[in-house]
Amino acid sequence: MSHRSQNAPRSPAVILFGLIFAAVLSLYGLTLAPGVVGGDAGEHQLAVPLLGIPHTTGYPLYVLTGKLWTLLLPVGSMAWRMNLFSALGGALAAATTALAIYRLASPQRVGWPGAVVGGLALACGLMLWQWSTIAGVRSFNIFFFALLTLLAVIWVDQRRQGQTEAATRTLRWLALVIGLSLAHH
Repeated sequence: MSHRSQNAPRSPAVILFGLIFAAVLSLYGLTLAPGVVGGDAGEHQLAVPLLGIPHTTGYPLYVLTGKLWTLLLPVGSMAWRMNLFSALGGALAAATTALAIYRLASPQRVGWPGAVVGGLALACGLMLWQWSTIAGVRSFNIFFFALLTLLAVIWVDQRRQGQTEAATRTLRWLALVIGLSLAHH
């Protein structure tokens, strides 16, 4: 397996993911709640920096990754950083959904346009947009669902093509993501 040169073109899937991710993160960033909010979002804004337990189920993966996020992003208030963390989850969900659609679509029928429309339609839906502009676990729930879907589609394709070793690797990644998603929510 050779290493790609630095001037080699990126794959269409990487470009698609990057474009959707950047567009959606920018959109959510422009509409992000600027500070403390009430309800569960306020509870998450407080619990994560303190490594607390928001409420049952405790959301262990969210709390730990959120804490790491607040340490790696030392700008703005803790509340704003946690709101931005949800925007990250929503952008990942939309971009991963676009990849899953791209992978499922026949290039002759929908390919890129269908994947772009699907990813942006998810991102602009009322619920994901709301969940992605305030602190909370739900935008990452959607990301995990999209990632599980994408990995399952890849696994099925690899099995159909007789790529046993690659399919086994993908199945291991699928199992890991299932475990992480359960630790998240």
